[in-house]
Amino acid sequence: MKQPLLVPDAGPLIVFGIAGLLPTLTQLRGPLLVPTAVLHECLLRPSKPGVREIQDAVAQGFLKEANTETELIKLRSATNLGDGELAVLSLCKTHDYIAVIDEVRARKFAKFMGIKLIGSGGLLLELKRNQLISAVKPILDIWANHDYFISPTMRLSILSIAQEE
Repeated sequence: MKQPLLVPDAGPLIVFGIAGLLPTLTQLRGPLLVPTAVLHECLLRPSKPGVREIQDAVAQGFLKEANTETELIKLRSATNLGDGELAVLSLCKTHDYIAVIDEVRARKFAKFMGIKLIGSGGLLLELKRNQLISAVKPILDIWANHDYFISPTMRLSILSIAQEE
C-alpha cells in the first residue's frame, strides 16, 4: 500500500533544506507537495538559508508545487493561521495527505479537522527508522545553529526515541 504524500509548511521545508535532506525525504513517500503559498514564503528572500536547496529540489523534481484555492483557505480570519499553513492543511484535508507542521496553533487546528500530521522531529525519526539517516542529533544541532526552535523537552524526547541520549 502506498504511503500518503507529505505536504510541508515553510518552517519544516526550510530546515530540511538547510540540512540537505529534501532529496532524502522523497525516499519515504515520493516528491513533497508544496502549496504555492508556502513556496512563495520560502523563496521570498533569496539570501536566506535553505532557499538555494529548495530551488534545487524544485528543479530536480523532489518538490512539486501545488495550487490550493479551496474552502479551508476561506477560514483564514477564523483560525488566525497564515496562508501557507492554511494551504498545507487544505491540501491535506482534500487529498488525505500528511501535513508536516511544527507550529502549535496549526497543529491544534489540524487535529481538530482530522488532518494527519507529523512534526519535523517525527519526520527525522522516521528517516532514521528507515535507515535514510544515521543520526538525528547532528541535524537537530544544524537546526539549532539556524535558530529553528525546538523546545528542550521535545529535543530530549526525540533524542531518547532515537536512542541518541
